[in-house]
Amino acid sequence: GLVLKMASSSTSEIDTDWYGEFDWPKRENFLPKIEEEDMTNSSTNHFDGEDESSNLKVVSKKKTSRMDILKDVFLPRGYPQSVSSDYMVYQIWDTIQAFCSSITGTLATHAVLKGAGVGDSSATPLAATITWMLKDGAGMIGRILFAWFKGSELDANAKQWRLVADMLNDVAIFMDLLAPLFPHLFLMIMCISSVTRAVVGVAGGATRAAITEHQALKNNMADVSAKDGSQETLVNFIALLVGLVLTPAVADKPVVVWFLFVVFTVLHLLANYIAVTSVVMNSLNRNRFHYLTEAFLKGQGALPPKKINPMEPIIPKNVDYLTAEIGVSAKDIFFSKQHFLSEFQSFKHIKTKGMLRLDCKARKVYIALSRMHDQVDLLKFLYHKEIIEYVIRYRSVPEVILSEGIGKAQPKRMIELATACYNGLATPEEENSLVQMVGVLVFNHYHHFSNAVLIAGWDIRKCQMVIRGWRYSWETDGIQLENDFY
Repeated sequence: GLVLKMASSSTSEIDTDWYGEFDWPKRENFLPKIEEEDMTNSSTNHFDGEDESSNLKVVSKKKTSRMDILKDVFLPRGYPQSVSSDYMVYQIWDTIQAFCSSITGTLATHAVLKGAGVGDSSATPLAATITWMLKDGAGMIGRILFAWFKGSELDANAKQWRLVADMLNDVAIFMDLLAPLFPHLFLMIMCISSVTRAVVGVAGGATRAAITEHQALKNNMADVSAKDGSQETLVNFIALLVGLVLTPAVADKPVVVWFLFVVFTVLHLLANYIAVTSVVMNSLNRNRFHYLTEAFLKGQGALPPKKINPMEPIIPKNVDYLTAEIGVSAKDIFFSKQHFLSEFQSFKHIKTKGMLRLDCKARKVYIALSRMHDQVDLLKFLYHKEIIEYVIRYRSVPEVILSEGIGKAQPKRMIELATACYNGLATPEEENSLVQMVGVLVFNHYHHFSNAVLIAGWDIRKCQMVIRGWRYSWETDGIQLENDFY
């Protein structure tokens, strides 16, 4: 039974007379067993034995199976609870594509070294060195320029750019295999290949980070990224072993080399397509928000991420009837000096969270953001834009909004203005009238939409849009007065 030891206040003798009449449970049934668990952020040291101060016996469940060891080495701690539900499917197909890419990369490396003069007695090391330096220099410049022009789009369209990066990687490998066939163009082809591969490095690395952030559910992004690196290293090592056997066998057989390139490239692209389409993100980017809002306005409710993600185009393209330009400057909002003066007189006593202007002829909606805006304000403006687009495209007001009792919004007049916009005949004043009338709908209905989106499982805190850098603020005699536009 369990023995409780109580020390006397005057001596070290133990008084045990009081507990004899109790029928204590056996020790193994009374004390809980503390088993080892996979805790991502735990710093507790599990041990076998007894704590001398409390006589508490702690039992550690040791993992001895090979599968458990492999799981610890190659999967994030706490799998599968610590990662998203699409983690394993994505990683399997990502592993297949990495193997295919490594094999074709080995064939390309052999072709590049051969074209650079390895094995050719007439080639000089200096010429090969200069060629390699020029190739690397072109890649460095390409990396900087691509990050400058497209860096802001990589987060917003992670799945699309992930696929594009791997397609460009196959293009770079193709050029590497092609370069030795044209010795007089070898340097130019290698520079183009290096620039293409630099784009692959930037786009692939950035989008992989975005997907890793999506997969990590327990603040374990570093662990997920590290285990992904371990998986990729293992795959590359296996591909290296295969390459050691394959390359000598096909080195002098160009037809076989091209056949292997075609086969592994097809498998590479197929595996990549399946991998990126298996990712189900609960964050909102431009296309996902468009499909989500359109379904909601059609009365289908707020669809969950599992239904919206398959609708998202994998090849980057704009699916909107009206293109949203977010974070624009004042000159994109005010179409004339008189317009600016009238707007300033209207808003000089308040500070708005943003402004929106419709341009039907250009089929664009310009959204200017204040310095005080947040994600909620941004989604309000995008919801505003989506309703405008719906009214113009279908020349009707969504029933889901009218059912909320918004009869004062004059839907008949809105349809007339939308028809004029659709035909490109609307004046700037009519466009502005349509924007203001839709603004009433947004004011009265947005909270219904946002609540439905949250219930459907979307994370509205992650609003991944391509936003320009312009921000504005209203100032009147040096005093800024705040108010909400919506």
